[in-house]
Amino acid sequence: MKQQQHVRRVRTKFGKRRILVNRGVRRKAAWKIPSGAYVVNLSPDEYLGKTTYGKSDPRDYDEYYDFAENKSLPISKLAEHIVNPNVNVTVPFVGDDPDEHEGRHRAVAAKVAGIKEIPVIISLPKERRSELGRKFVEKIYPENFKEGKISGTAIYDLNKWGDRFERGLPHVYMDSAYLKKYEELLKEEGLK
Repeated sequence: MKQQQHVRRVRTKFGKRRILVNRGVRRKAAWKIPSGAYVVNLSPDEYLGKTTYGKSDPRDYDEYYDFAENKSLPISKLAEHIVNPNVNVTVPFVGDDPDEHEGRHRAVAAKVAGIKEIPVIISLPKERRSELGRKFVEKIYPENFKEGKISGTAIYDLNKWGDRFERGLPHVYMDSAYLKKYEELLKEEGLK
């Protein structure tokens, strides 16, 4: 039986977004995607290649630490957890620096479970960060950007948000109102 991939976005009763990835009869995962995140789909191997995975002993990934049970368990248990459609799985992320990552064990477990692609939060493209930071501030203070001049609070916020955008993961600093504006900007710029 050939496996097909079906992806759909749903809202839970608490308003959180989930992406349900169905890879055939038993290949499902409910990935918990934070609002405003810049997300791409990568194979588990592609994700692991962007992290420090290659610098460590592969045997380090035979087990993972389960904080709920307060003990180490085989990676196959995490794979069972990941393919359970009733469980939200936190999406792995990787920053500019290979040391800036979270989710290697989830990626290994997805590979063990036969999942071909996983959503991964990545940093905004470096070459677009300052431009997107300025456009974001223009979006939140349109009245302060008139005839090419910046005034008022926008001057301070341009520096503050410029720094946050330069780090590549600005959504972590945003409240719900700013997240809405940021998601609009990503859509306008073709990044979402």
